[in-house]
Amino acid sequence: MIKKAEKFLPFMIYQMRDEDLERLGKDYPNKKDWERILITTLLNPKEKWKELGVPDYLMKYEIADEDEED
Repeated sequence: MIKKAEKFLPFMIYQMRDEDLERLGKDYPNKKDWERILITTLLNPKEKWKELGVPDYLMKYEIADEDEED
């Protein structure tokens, strides 16, 4: 499942604000750390993000479920 989630990372990064990406890079200089955070947001419900280490400034983002209707 992690391998499938990794293919969405470039799209996620494209959707994020530049300021948040810069802060993520400063807070987590090791690329693997911020990849882990982004994968955590993909694979877990938003209610669990905080306890799984997702920074507060990323909590404003939503992961769209393509099964949800508009």
